[in-house]
Formats: sequence, structure tokens, C-alpha cells
Amino acid sequence: MDRSWMYGSKRFSTRFLQGIQEFSKEPTSCRLYLLINSEKVFVAFGTIHPELTLDHHNNLVADNVKVSVDEFEPAYKEASVPVPSQFIKKLGQALGTFTQWPTNLVSLVTSPEVNEPARKEPNEKRATSKEPKGKEVMVESQRETKGSNTKANKQFLPKFSSQKLGVQCNCMKTMVSKLKEGEDVKLQASKRGFNFDNDRELIIAVEDINQLLSGAWLNISILQVLILALYESWDEFDHSTNALGFMCPEMISETMLYSDINRVLLYMSQSMATLSSKSFILCPYFEKRHWILLVICLAKSQVYIFDSMQKKRNLMIKNQLNLAFRTYKAQNGKSKGTKLNWIAAQCPQQPGSLECGYYVMRFMYDIFTKHRDSQDLTTDYSRTKPFSFEEINEVKEFWADYFLTNSDVNLAS
Repeated sequence: MDRSWMYGSKRFSTRFLQGIQEFSKEPTSCRLYLLINSEKVFVAFGTIHPELTLDHHNNLVADNVKVSVDEFEPAYKEASVPVPSQFIKKLGQALGTFTQWPTNLVSLVTSPEVNEPARKEPNEKRATSKEPKGKEVMVESQRETKGSNTKANKQFLPKFSSQKLGVQCNCMKTMVSKLKEGEDVKLQASKRGFNFDNDRELIIAVEDINQLLSGAWLNISILQVLILALYESWDEFDHSTNALGFMCPEMISETMLYSDINRVLLYMSQSMATLSSKSFILCPYFEKRHWILLVICLAKSQVYIFDSMQKKRNLMIKNQLNLAFRTYKAQNGKSKGTKLNWIAAQCPQQPGSLECGYYVMRFMYDIFTKHRDSQDLTTDYSRTKPFSFEEINEVKEFWADYFLTNSDVNLAS
């Protein structure tokens, strides 16, 4: 059988890209493959993000698409990704974040390519022909991954991108337009804001900023900048004491939990020790293509879950955060009350599929400005009505104002 389509033929790439266009700019479920010993091998389920044109660390290579890796075969955890970046070199490191993948090694879940041969899936029972299309069951991991709904809500991007940007966002848009393609912007990050050992330099890709302006998926760097803006803005809000602390979303991400769990545990327990006097510790967390906000109250041994698409989730971070809390308590000589109580907070629910990052930003902003002295977030923050454009735009303006003031870009140039 002629398998030339597997190895980069233009015929396959064209057919694949035509398939993507059918889904407009909606994220689409897919299968990801690697060439191993000249064989096309299935290695992961993922999601194509056609609305994103750049990888976070690399320019998008020709005949590649931007994908998120949602679930991989454990046997290929150490396999090299097709286009390595500074931080993502192995398949296991790509879990829950964005990378790029050759089009000839991607199949849409709903496309005819799904049923073509030459997929090798170790120790996996194949779905029978009775399974409905668009659904795969991974028996080995005991998790189920469903194909995308091609009728998914597409209102968010048109609605929000068509609205007028605020003054600061327009200034930022002008600034970005003057930068060269692929250029990055740098910000100095205080070690105290993220509980790092040293001050660091944050790198924000131009594409990340464009995504914020247009209402597309948000990358981790956007949440990192918001944390810096909140941390350095206490005087503006006339706070007598800094009541909030933060954990870096990159350090506690699902990707880091897979790649270096001991480092994550150490970071979380040390952060708790450093921030033990704070009312709340805000922890933006990204898992399986979805942003949520975890709010830790050490004094009450509680974790509030702010989820803009509330449903039962088996969060990977839960066991690790519980373990870090026990370590923190033990180091302080306390053996009682070493179990965290996880509470689903009542919060605004997003109407579409892409707003989660913006909702987490707004959750953080609301707690910072209105609820920093709350005794019980479940009663003080009890709204479920979706955020308005004005509310989302307010936090974007706050972000842009800080960014314009503190970035290394010379606006006069």
C-alpha cells in the first residue's frame, strides 16, 4: 500500500488544511503521531488551535499547526517532539501546553484519516466499530477523551474582538504593531512576587499580546504579568498590608507536575511557608486546555476552586497540593489539621469555550480589589452571571497599563 501521504506529501497537507478550514477558528480535537523507525505511530490526543499562529517559543514552521497535547501514551513520554523549543523537548513536557506539529502527523478526530492504517498504540484496546465517531476510549489510562463538538459556541471571539479596545489596550496594540515578527518583550519579575530564589526576566511573545487583545486563548505569560501588576499595585489601592500572595502558574502547571514533580512540591511547600501570614494565596492553574483559579486559605486549611465551567474534575494538582500542605504543616511542628478542604466557589460561568483565561484574570482582580479581607469567599463571592465585556475590558486595561509602564519597549521609537 502506498503510504507516502504519511511522510509529508503535499496532497495530505492540502487535504488536512482544508479539513481545518471547515472548523473555522474553533479548537478541534485531533490525534498526534510521530515517525518512529519509519513508521507512523500514534502517541497522543491533542487539540488543534487554528486561531493561534505562533508557538510560544518558536515561529510556526511551514506545514505545521499549533496544538495542545491533552493526553499522551505513557510509553512515548520521553519521545522527542517534532519541533523542540527552549522548554519543550519531550512529549511529556508538552502536556497541557502549546507546541507545533507537522500537518502530515496530525489527524482530525472527525476526518476520514482516523480510520487509515499504520497506527501503533502499545497496550491499548482499540475501540470497536460500534463506537460513535469522534470518541476514543483510552483503556490503559482509564480516562476518556471525547472528540470535539463541531457546533461548539463560537460567540466569544466575535463578540469580544469586535468591541472597542480601551485606551491602554489601544496603546499596546500600536506598540505591538511596531515590533518585528517573532520579537519578544521583556519584563523584570521580582522574586518576592512569585516566591523565587532570584529575580527573573519574563519573556512575553508578541503573539501572546495579540491573543490577549483579540480574545483568543491566553498563554501563561499573560497570567504571570497580571500577578506582577497586582503584586506591585498595593499602594494604588491603599492597602495597609499586603493580604494576598501568589504562586507562579508556570511552576504549578500540569506540564511541570509531569516533568519535575519534586521541584513543584518543593516550590509549593516553600511558598506556603513564605506566605503563611497572607489571607489568601492565588494560584492560576492550567490543565487540559482550561484555566481555573485555586485560592488557598492557610489559616482555615481551605482551597477555593474558581472554575468558570464548573463540573467534576479530577485535578492532577490536588494530591500534590495536599502533600505540599502536609509538608508545610510538619515543618512548622503541627501534626493536626494537615488536610485541605476543597470548596467549589460559586462564580461567574463563561458562555463560550475560550473565555476561561479572562475569567481567571477577573477572579483575581475581584479578589484583589473587593474581597481581600473576606472571611468566607463562598458567601462573599456568590455570583454566577457571566462577566460583561466592560468587566473583562477593565482587567485587560489594568494589565496593559502595567505592561506599558514596565516593559523594555521604547514607545518613542
